[in-house]
Amino acid sequence: MFGLFASKITHFVKPVFAVGLFLVVGAAVLLLASPAMAQSQKATVIHEDAIVYSDADFDAPMIGTLKLGSVYEISLGRKGPFYKIRIKPGMTAWIADNDIRPNNTKNPSASTEKSRKKKAPVVEEEEDPISPKRRPFDEQRFRGLGLEMIQYKEDTLGSKQSQGLLFYGFQFAGPNTLFSGDVPIESNILFHSGAPNYYNTAPGHGGTGWIIITDFLFQTTNPAGTNFNYFYGFGPVLKYSHFDLSLMSGGKSGNYAADDVGLGAVFNLGMGFRIFNNGAVRLEGKYYWEKQMYPALSLSFLWAF
Repeated sequence: MFGLFASKITHFVKPVFAVGLFLVVGAAVLLLASPAMAQSQKATVIHEDAIVYSDADFDAPMIGTLKLGSVYEISLGRKGPFYKIRIKPGMTAWIADNDIRPNNTKNPSASTEKSRKKKAPVVEEEEDPISPKRRPFDEQRFRGLGLEMIQYKEDTLGSKQSQGLLFYGFQFAGPNTLFSGDVPIESNILFHSGAPNYYNTAPGHGGTGWIIITDFLFQTTNPAGTNFNYFYGFGPVLKYSHFDLSLMSGGKSGNYAADDVGLGAVFNLGMGFRIFNNGAVRLEGKYYWEKQMYPALSLSFLWAF
């Protein structure tokens, strides 16, 4: 009888033990297979328009910006100066550690403490608080087309000649444009087709030709709002002109090629406006100082890149 009872207990215990072992192993597999964000913590955005990136790198593409006071789940650990953040279900990104503060942190990191002067309020997370992709205006880089009216001057035909000439060309503006770095610059390549009219008023039959001006200016910017700034700067300028002239000399008409190279400096002072989120308009006055000195007025239409 005892043997029969023990046999029944053994038949009962084996399946229970097997089921329990299956559950334990399954739970372990689920834990190991769960993503890194499963080990997460609540955190609050402490800067307005905090940027989130597609990777833990400040040069990675931006996904968007977050609102001050929004609450999210972030990773417990950091990758360099970045936390992994869950923007919304199924969407993760990376955010700098000085733009967000874990809610269970009583003493923020030194970098966070220096970057803020007062504690940000905590509000409830919104359904989709991500803003359109946009950096602060002064941190954006732009390129596009420009027009420039230059009061061009030359020492030719026996005296100093001057005429307003319209140039058109290409412009880069902002930090990290032609070379890596946070120093804002402006660079232009300008072109004018034709010879100035003062060659046509000289005895003969005028001329044809072109002028190219390139410059590179180091800029100082002063934000005056979210979408507006002032700027000024200076830098080198290179001018090259080529004219094919037909002039009268000794009662005879002669053809001449006039080439001129000028190296000098250029100064500018202007203002910029952001339009259509990633566009910009720049209006500036410029003063060229090479063989001759002459002013200019420039208008540029640019797009962020």
